[in-house]
Amino acid sequence: MSRTTDGNYWAHIIVNRQHRLDDCHGLHAAFGQIVGARIDADDGVHSLPEHDKISQVAVLIRPTAKLT
Repeated sequence: MSRTTDGNYWAHIIVNRQHRLDDCHGLHAAFGQIVGARIDADDGVHSLPEHDKISQVAVLIRPTAKLT
């Protein structure tokens, strides 16, 4: 997660599809493939099209003190 200058947060899910390095750990240590993707929302569950082409999903989150 990374914080923005206005106090929001970006939450990232990254799948390494580009290159792999044998001598490291973390992001570039292994390949991955998304085999399914969906968004669960108030109005139901929505599948993401062309999920096999996705390499990163990012969601911008604004912290709140209470629900609106």
